[in-house]
Amino acid sequence: MDLAFLNKLKQIVGNQHVAFNPTDVEVYSYDASLAVRTPGAVVFPGNTNEIASVVRACAEARIPFVPRGFGTNLSGGSVAPEGGLVICLARLNRILDIHPKRRCAVVQPGVTNFELQNALAPKGFFFAPDPASQKVATLGGNIAENSGGPHCFKYGVTRNHVLGLQVVLADGEIVRLGGSTHDYTENDLCGFIIGGEGTLGIITEATVKILPLPEAVITMLAIYDNVTEAAQSVSKIIEGGIIPATLEMMDAPLIRAVEESFPSGYPLDASAVLIIEIDGPKTGLAGQAEQIKRICSENGCRHVREARDEAERDLLWAGRRGAFGAAARLAPNFLVMDCTVPRTMLPEALSRVAAVAKKHQLTHGNVFHAGDGNLHPLLLFDARGHDQLNLAHQAGFDIVKECVALGGTITGEHGVGAEKIEAMRLIFSEDDLDVQRSLKQVFDPLDLLNPGKIIPAPIERDTPPEPPITEKQNEYSLTPSDTREACEMVRRAFLNRTPLLPQGHGTQGGFGNLPTRPVIPLRSLKFSDVIDYDPANQVVTIGSGMRLSVLQKNRCVRIIPSADWWGWTSAALRGCVMALPVICCSG
Repeated sequence: MDLAFLNKLKQIVGNQHVAFNPTDVEVYSYDASLAVRTPGAVVFPGNTNEIASVVRACAEARIPFVPRGFGTNLSGGSVAPEGGLVICLARLNRILDIHPKRRCAVVQPGVTNFELQNALAPKGFFFAPDPASQKVATLGGNIAENSGGPHCFKYGVTRNHVLGLQVVLADGEIVRLGGSTHDYTENDLCGFIIGGEGTLGIITEATVKILPLPEAVITMLAIYDNVTEAAQSVSKIIEGGIIPATLEMMDAPLIRAVEESFPSGYPLDASAVLIIEIDGPKTGLAGQAEQIKRICSENGCRHVREARDEAERDLLWAGRRGAFGAAARLAPNFLVMDCTVPRTMLPEALSRVAAVAKKHQLTHGNVFHAGDGNLHPLLLFDARGHDQLNLAHQAGFDIVKECVALGGTITGEHGVGAEKIEAMRLIFSEDDLDVQRSLKQVFDPLDLLNPGKIIPAPIERDTPPEPPITEKQNEYSLTPSDTREACEMVRRAFLNRTPLLPQGHGTQGGFGNLPTRPVIPLRSLKFSDVIDYDPANQVVTIGSGMRLSVLQKNRCVRIIPSADWWGWTSAALRGCVMALPVICCSG
């Protein structure tokens, strides 16, 4: 790396906070994935202003850079471009404030998830996202990857618990997004940064939502002689209208590895175990536990053991959280996969994972968040063997393809990073990817901020001819009948530079910042069908023009809005179809 650039970094952060010797930078050439690239230098800024100055220096010198915490990333997202700069955020490690009455905390990105939990517990609160690596995973990384963890099934992923961010953009500008409440005035720019994997900005401060500790918790270990029956139990529990705090699953190879590493009370002769936890008001909780035990027994469970006290509960969780580390007993190397399928597809997904591993002559184990269908197959191999690393990657890609074929997606919480870039084409068209490239261009026009991650390079395509503009646009509104017609109307409006306003029935037309110039309403009224109704997975897919009252009346469901749900009419911005979480109210 250029000496003048290194000297500039030293002027910004001090000599002792710049590392560039080969031995020093080697430590930052990898993360928890299998990706390896050697950076040219590592810099350790101590505050937001220093980070902004370092970023400006990179922009001037056209040097690519990547923000990094403690390197627990499992998809290569925190590995720098070869010869690039690592901006390590480890010195930004303070909990700045905790506001129990406002139910939020302000933290720096280098604080670990576990440190925040320990600070909140004496005050009677907790931070819901809890990845298994929480003892070493930083909150900046949790936000960048939109991490989940065992409790994400009930409480949601990190996105649902971030209120505001301070971010350094790719040109060194410092901005504040969001605030300390859920209802803030600007566009949801936080939503771009959360889950952006450090490609759109560097998080230097976060305001996160905290929750009161539940009044009571019951933790159970359900033991099975058959993996399929364990997976079926998961769907049946949810189908029964119960929302556990956690539903975690582990199969025989991982059970044995965990028990050999640190005995946690898992039976060595079991084919699978479920760790099931329910929490909430004490009244009625025991009844839920009995209902869960009954459902498990009806689906082949050998025995359900309830943790007798906090110590036994902690022991069960220690085994689950240590599963990835214990897997080192099974093979010198392993590739952790991360993909998601509908819960009802779990048995088939596990069967296909086993078939893929057998096809590539690899052994494997499973440990995953069964409640939300988030699979983490571990492909075991020895990198010293001939072509074993490539074989593991090929098997991993095949597993992702199988999960997508079952109606799933390519990642649940570990991100895309460098390792799953090509898998993006399994779920996105080239037009979709172009939109994402456009967003990246807006935030990072020089493509210096964590380049080569998430979005694959564009491929050459034949450019379709622009449609002729022959008909006059409707003066009052446009009401497409299907997706193709909606696309055509938007394309024509774009070519004519005609502003459109996506609308449904217009019942809230007088609210918000109204347009200051004439616009043509683009109405979703004809998109009013129920596309798919899946009570077992608690999902209904509908046209964006469906009235809420009609859906709830005809389908006997209650809609549970998520934190990033934009409402009915604005769904037209995302397409003509919506998939929403539901709770069945009958049958």
